[in-house]
Amino acid sequence: MTLQNNDKKDALITGWRARWYSISSTILGLSLVRRKALLALSLKNGENLLDIGCGSGDFLERIHERYGDDVILFGVDGSPDMIEEARRRTKGMDIAFMVAQAQELPFPSETFDSVVSTLVFHHISPKGKRTAIKEICRVLKVGGRCVITDFGCGRNWLGKFFAFLSSGHGYTKGNTELILTELSKRGFTVEHKGLAFGWIETLVATTDPH
Repeated sequence: MTLQNNDKKDALITGWRARWYSISSTILGLSLVRRKALLALSLKNGENLLDIGCGSGDFLERIHERYGDDVILFGVDGSPDMIEEARRRTKGMDIAFMVAQAQELPFPSETFDSVVSTLVFHHISPKGKRTAIKEICRVLKVGGRCVITDFGCGRNWLGKFFAFLSSGHGYTKGNTELILTELSKRGFTVEHKGLAFGWIETLVATTDPH
């Protein structure tokens, strides 16, 4: 995952932190978060998927374990060290990685059947969020699916507690509300497909294939 910030110098996960990112994520319980995102995906043979802010590649590794070589997988992250770690982690798997930011995706329009992003958007400024959503919509095929899992509003006492603790972290305030607004503006139908810790939401956005 890249800690992206349009108003300040980008803070990237580099060096030893990239190597230990997957372990620390597991300790923090983020495997539950990614499991909900994985369940929200519905890939068919021959389809392709882009993971934005893929970090060390552990989520793409899970997707590959589930679908094998029946789907085509790509991952981008702003940190070269994270991309290196992702390539090391998924060695032997047919997954393509490259260094790129969510706000400037190096792919032609209407390239992907699915786009996924887990725990990246709260690191992006409101202006950057709008640009990133625009880019996601551009690279998705008509009828494609977008799955975004990220910090939302507390929906129970536990979620409100975590939301309070994270309120000063990155650009958390109004995070999912802005994502929902921008996706709706671009003609997507958005559904809530999961909630972790009462506060981390999984959003699934689809367009009419016709």
